[in-house]
Amino acid sequence: MMFAKPQDPDAFDPLAPENISPLVAHLASAECPINGKLFAVQGGQIAEVSPWKMQDGFTSTEPWTIDAVAAGLGAPATV
Repeated sequence: MMFAKPQDPDAFDPLAPENISPLVAHLASAECPINGKLFAVQGGQIAEVSPWKMQDGFTSTEPWTIDAVAAGLGAPATV
């Protein structure tokens, strides 16, 4: 897929870097209450991205070892 600048120099270029910087500036401002979120800027759209979610995990009452981590992940130890 090729992206080209609009032929009209006065037209809105949704892919230009200067159309991402206002989001960055807002997120970096002291007035912005947003924290810990991920955003995608694509063309003329800004959208919050739903990040990964934690699945079932495993715990230990002992210090972690490589073998314990490998066993918890269901894989053979590599070391």
